[in-house]
Amino acid sequence: MGPRFAAAAGVAAAAAGWGLLAVSSVSFNCFYFAAFLIGAGVEAAFLPCLSVSNLFPKSSSSSSSSSSSSSSVIALLGCCRSLAFAVPLVLRALVLQLSLLTARQALLLYACLLLPMCLLAAVLFLPPKPFPQLQQLQQQKQQKQQQKQQQQEKETGALEDKSTFEAADTAGSIDTATAAAAAAAAAEPEPAAAAPAAARPAAAAAAAAAGRVWEQARLFMAECCSLSYWPLLPYCCSTLLNAVLFLLLLRHLLPAAYTFCLLLQPFSFVPCPLWGVLADRAGVLLTMGLVNACALVSWVCCCLPGVPAAVLLQFAAAAAFVLHLAFLMSQIYCYAAATFQPHTLGRMVGLAAAAAGVGSLLAAPLHAHALQHGLLPVLLLAIGLAAANNFLLLLLALAKKRNNKLQQKQQTQDDVEAQQLQLTEPTGQQQQQQQQQQQQQQQQQQHQQEDKQLSTLQQQ
Repeated sequence: MGPRFAAAAGVAAAAAGWGLLAVSSVSFNCFYFAAFLIGAGVEAAFLPCLSVSNLFPKSSSSSSSSSSSSSSVIALLGCCRSLAFAVPLVLRALVLQLSLLTARQALLLYACLLLPMCLLAAVLFLPPKPFPQLQQLQQQKQQKQQQKQQQQEKETGALEDKSTFEAADTAGSIDTATAAAAAAAAAEPEPAAAAPAAARPAAAAAAAAAGRVWEQARLFMAECCSLSYWPLLPYCCSTLLNAVLFLLLLRHLLPAAYTFCLLLQPFSFVPCPLWGVLADRAGVLLTMGLVNACALVSWVCCCLPGVPAAVLLQFAAAAAFVLHLAFLMSQIYCYAAATFQPHTLGRMVGLAAAAAGVGSLLAAPLHAHALQHGLLPVLLLAIGLAAANNFLLLLLALAKKRNNKLQQKQQTQDDVEAQQLQLTEPTGQQQQQQQQQQQQQQQQQQHQQEDKQLSTLQQQ
């Protein structure tokens, strides 16, 4: 459908959800449906913006770590997304502290004024198709050059054939023309078969379209089952589960630093661009490992020396969690943008977000279990999940290393073939010399034929 349609649909769904939330009541209970629309519109409205990162291509630096600035762009978008934490605070202040609006009026203001502005921006500024990557543009340029070169070679061959044909004998020319006319007459379809022949192009086009759809589905399934993708699904699931569970247990885990953590959360947009720059400089997977390490540190600090932890460790856990929260979903977007093609990026990220949503559903029963049976078992489970994420990141790193080796091998083969073609293909001067030699040979043959005809006439 394209980024423009997806973003417009997501913003429209979110606006409908907030509008239903504003008018819902005990008699008109649409709270669940409103929450569903809001949740469906969140990712759908944000994911189309990721193709903007393709406008910042790979750099020409020889350093392998600094390959592109796409992660910085995605992190900047995530920074703007983190600023959305301030919206409920402003609405809360307008309703509770300043008493300028009621809760329903505040929700309607957000649904009917702010979100329509976002919808207008999506329609006006987002492209109907994703921005292509620089590699795709280079491949398309090379294909066009190859097609142009092949067309020039065909035209050159046609001119040579024409000159050879003109130099042939007159009788042979007549015989050739007669044979060609007979072949064309034999190949001409009969009137009864004209309709099936006209229907063949439409059937061929339909078969080609079906083949393209099947090929795209096959490639999508192959990417989903690849080692570069499937470890990402449990990683997203466990990462979001730990984040939601930490927020639910925040008051119990950090009784001394609870207010401090709440004050830090709106400022999670500050470290987000720094994470993006680090991803461009050191690599996405290394940055994901550091983000996961922040989550692991926050959980470990919550249980030392017991539950609740020491006061200083509670503040350290709050700071580490905010660092983790700043790049929570942006790390997934950066990895997907650096690994997958633009035409499958939306499906890949959408499937990963769905897996993360499944993980977040497990947070509520774990929260209830922690309140009934104690926090320590849940803390140990969260620490185990954060530690297991390191193994998943290791699998992704191995897959990336293998893919890089294959790409280098393919690039080496392409370079060798290009050098061989340059050695075997004649240069422009050699081609001109060959053409001149062919023309001289044709002229000699023509002179010999004329001499034969003259000698025949003299004998007669």
